[in-house]
Amino acid sequence: MTIQDAFKIDGFNIVKTCPTGNYTGYAAESITAVNHLDGKRKRAYYLEGSSYDMGFQMGMLAHGEVEKMVLEFPYTAISGFLGASLQPWEKDLIVLILYEILIHKIDSFLKDIPGEYVDEANGIVDGVHKANPLALFVTFKSVWVLNVGFDVLVALTNNPLKLIDEIAKHPQAQLKKFVPSEKHFRIPHFCNAYSAYNQDKHFFGRDWMFNGGNVLANCASLIITKPNDGRKPLVYAAAPGLVGAALAMNTDGIAMGVDMVSAANGNYDDPGFNSLLLVRDCIHRSDSAKYVVLNAINAQRGATFIYPVSDGKNNTSCVIEAGMKVENLDPLSYVPKDMLSLLPDSNTLKTHAEQPVQGLFVRWQDYRQTMYFIDQYNEGLFTHFKKKMPSNVWGESGFVFNQPYNDPNAFGLYYFNPLRQNLGECNVENKNWIFQLVTNTWLNPYMNICSMSFFQNLLSEPFWSDMQWRYDLLNETLLSYQNNQGDTLDWDNAWKIINFLSPVIGQGEGQNYYLIPEAPWKLPTVSYKDAHGNTQSTWRVDGMTNLCECNEKKMRSLYGTYADEFVEITLPNYL
Repeated sequence: MTIQDAFKIDGFNIVKTCPTGNYTGYAAESITAVNHLDGKRKRAYYLEGSSYDMGFQMGMLAHGEVEKMVLEFPYTAISGFLGASLQPWEKDLIVLILYEILIHKIDSFLKDIPGEYVDEANGIVDGVHKANPLALFVTFKSVWVLNVGFDVLVALTNNPLKLIDEIAKHPQAQLKKFVPSEKHFRIPHFCNAYSAYNQDKHFFGRDWMFNGGNVLANCASLIITKPNDGRKPLVYAAAPGLVGAALAMNTDGIAMGVDMVSAANGNYDDPGFNSLLLVRDCIHRSDSAKYVVLNAINAQRGATFIYPVSDGKNNTSCVIEAGMKVENLDPLSYVPKDMLSLLPDSNTLKTHAEQPVQGLFVRWQDYRQTMYFIDQYNEGLFTHFKKKMPSNVWGESGFVFNQPYNDPNAFGLYYFNPLRQNLGECNVENKNWIFQLVTNTWLNPYMNICSMSFFQNLLSEPFWSDMQWRYDLLNETLLSYQNNQGDTLDWDNAWKIINFLSPVIGQGEGQNYYLIPEAPWKLPTVSYKDAHGNTQSTWRVDGMTNLCECNEKKMRSLYGTYADEFVEITLPNYL
């Protein structure tokens, strides 16, 4: 099958090609799917050859999108870490300072990044310059800020005092007599994922809830890469200029995403190799979830993230809870001293909890949580903060908090989170399904305690109840299929599950999630003309919502607006 035929089957027409020696990259436009933000047809890309070839092809095929990402995306990404109390000039000043810090330190951040991705970034820059010689603002450093800047920001918020110091000593801050404090910052907590599979089907839903502004919503796309260096071909969700992947799936049906988490065990001085780049690298190099785990353990990580993994080849899944790479994790060192008496000591942890390996813990699909820490410590923690500990919500179902924003019973991350995994096996249509889900909380007690630092709780205040509430709602959505409500758990219903927060196809409380007036995640509305020329209103999709069928190696993605059509790529057809 030709690349043209493969795109045609997926509903795309090739609109541009870029030959590089023996290899050719392709840009294709959807025949029917239009992004209602800019009225343009949605694009997908096929890249092949060496890392440099693939980067050059992307730069040539999508130079306009790369230029937009370089100019606009860093401001949007940095702004996501800033508090609502800032004046506009203060916000602009902090964004400028942090961007300069990233640019000046970028070289020192590259030592832990595999060379293939450095080569690809170089190729992107050269491709853009070839297509548009005037785009001199697209430099290696500016492209690389797109790819590692977010990890550095996360590592900075892992240590807010370091962040405040970096900004305070900057000449621009001193000139304007700006004194930064922890109240100026927040940690955005977003993203959801689930795996649902049996002997016949294997679904992996991934909701990348990232506010990338209009630039990400306009430029997002599905990208197919076929390296010539032995790495596995894959399809991934990102945008031109991003070498890393918000979600990636390879030819073995191994898929992986990344979720945010608030914790203190990061390393700003050595932020290392994490998040989007690590996702793409692991999926390029792994033929099983076990190899994904090994690659993640061996990576020189320096920031805190959660990585959901689904393995269609071996019909398994896992959730990787990952902080900075460290030989012996001491979570109690991050906890306020006046709270240590409310928590287990190090000997109790060793007795009742599994220890992370190199600062990383893996929850496989058959993971069973010990209730020891919930039973022994949660009531005391709730009482300490003058809150009432809810009952009957610490097992396979229930809601710890009743609302996602400003729940009156929320007090921070100072409690042990329950496992919502439905004990692994569910019965739908008389078939045994395995469900695994994740949002933004660590469940291993060692890792869980790393979230109990003073600054992590201060910076995550707007999301205190949100993280747990989304986890519980996603669990209830999955449980509705176990309870045999008459729906078939097929491709389209699996899509509905990962869209459980959609204001269009979400149900019940989830449908109102993005419409809460005061919430920091409230979506902006978008006006557009429909096919009849009438003005309609919808909402922007922040990030990308994706679904994989890991047996068929098929990926569906929605980005742009909620009035848009989704697009799909069937990976085997391109190989």
